[in-house]
Amino acid sequence: MREAKDVYLLLDVGGTEIKGCVSDASGRKTKIRKVPSQAQKTAEKILDNFAAVCRELANEADGIIRGVGMAIPGPFDYEHGISRMQGLNKYDAIYGIPLEMEIKVRVPKLKEAKFLFLHDIEAFALGESWYGTCCEAEKILCVCIGTGAGSAFVEHRKPVKTGNGVPENGWIYQIPFRQGILDDYLSVRGRPFWKMIEKKRTEEFMNIQKNTEIMNYIRK
Repeated sequence: MREAKDVYLLLDVGGTEIKGCVSDASGRKTKIRKVPSQAQKTAEKILDNFAAVCRELANEADGIIRGVGMAIPGPFDYEHGISRMQGLNKYDAIYGIPLEMEIKVRVPKLKEAKFLFLHDIEAFALGESWYGTCCEAEKILCVCIGTGAGSAFVEHRKPVKTGNGVPENGWIYQIPFRQGILDDYLSVRGRPFWKMIEKKRTEEFMNIQKNTEIMNYIRK
C-alpha cells in the first residue's frame, strides 16, 4: 500500500479572481483553479466562496492535507488571519472576521490543517525563491505593479523586512521619489503611469487607423 503524502492547499485571493491549487512538499502542484473573488459581496458570500474553493481543492487532494496557505493583500493581521481592509472596494465586508475559524466551520475536512496567511506579494516572492526562476539566487527583490507598487525582499529563501538596503517591512511604495513617493509613479493609480498607458493606447489606435479594412469594419 502506498503511503499517503502530505499536501497543502494554496490560494491567492488578492485579485479579481481566486486562484487555488494543491501542492506537495516538493512544489509539484495540480491544475490551478480560478473563480471570481466576489470581493465586493457580503461577508457570507465572500466566506462561502473561500470555503467552496477550499472544498473543491480538498476533494481532489491526493494525500493528507497538512496546511492551507492563503496569499491576501493588506491591511491584514497575518498572525491571526483577520482582515483589516476598509475603503479599498474589496473585502470590506469581512473586516475583523477570523478567516481560519469561518473556513473550518464550512469545510470540516480542514479541521486539523494549519493555516498560514501571507501578504500576496511576499507569497509570490517566496514561491519564486523556492521553486521559480530565482531558486538559485541568494537574494531577490520582487515588485508587482497593481493598485500600488507591492514589493518583497527575500534572502536565503526567507522574507527580509529590515536591514541594509531594505525599507521598513520590505515595502518600496513609500520611498520618497521626485515630488512624492514611489507609489505615485509606479502604480496603476499614479498619474505618470496612466499617462504612459494613454500614450500607448493612442499609438495603438493610430496604427489601427492606418489599416483601412479594420476602420471600415469599425464604422459598420
